[in-house]
Amino acid sequence: MDQPVSDWPALRAEALRIWNDIAADWDAYMGDAGNDFHNQLIKPAVTRLLRPGPAMKILELGCGAGLYARDMEAMGADVVATDGSVAFLRIARQRNAGNRVQFAELDVTAQAHWDALLARHPSFDGAVANMVVMDVPDFSVMCRNVARALRPGGVWVFSLMHPCFSSPEIGFVAERSGSELQARNGVTIYRYLDVEPYRGYGIRSQPERHYYFHRPLHVIVKALAACGFALNGMEEPAFAADGNEGQPLSWSSMPHIPPAMILRARRLED
Repeated sequence: MDQPVSDWPALRAEALRIWNDIAADWDAYMGDAGNDFHNQLIKPAVTRLLRPGPAMKILELGCGAGLYARDMEAMGADVVATDGSVAFLRIARQRNAGNRVQFAELDVTAQAHWDALLARHPSFDGAVANMVVMDVPDFSVMCRNVARALRPGGVWVFSLMHPCFSSPEIGFVAERSGSELQARNGVTIYRYLDVEPYRGYGIRSQPERHYYFHRPLHVIVKALAACGFALNGMEEPAFAADGNEGQPLSWSSMPHIPPAMILRARRLED
């Protein structure tokens, strides 16, 4: 079998155009506090792996409305928060008026954007990208330039939907099994190694489906290694078993299956 494709540069402009069109809908959904997925799964794990703090300069990629940028700033970090969507950046600046976060436009697939950003901010201690990688059509460009942005020994922490358990080629399953007919919820996986870009709804209120770019785990690791990164941290958070197991066909009903994955990659010494 041929190796899976990891980059689709022809879809860069269209993918970004859609995010500009749906930014306001996502902001209305997330609000100023975020949702359970962010607050219970993503933010705690990312913070453990990144450890933002005073005297730490952090580059955020795909900051959206700036919710996590605000949290990092409150922890004392010097934050440069970026997004390719100018619509999201307008919202982020409004939501973060009065704090020290610096916002800047950065399409992570555009080399010229990276060159302009790094001319102003040549070095960072850490980088973070929350739930962005699966929305990026050209992961190679992103990896190469995050490596440029980090000082030797700096870390990049990023979260994404778990590539092993979340793609258009999975299905949610609810069944009863065993002598006591115990309810059991899970996923079935039909394709994993090679999935074409697809469009889907992240939230019900968005007026248009956006692109997802599925990459098997080995493709992600290979891209990181090619750019001088070594993995040194990983978490696979799942929702706690809190009585929702009886509500099938939702991630909250599967406390033993992680819907998301968080990786920490360290930039090796030159």
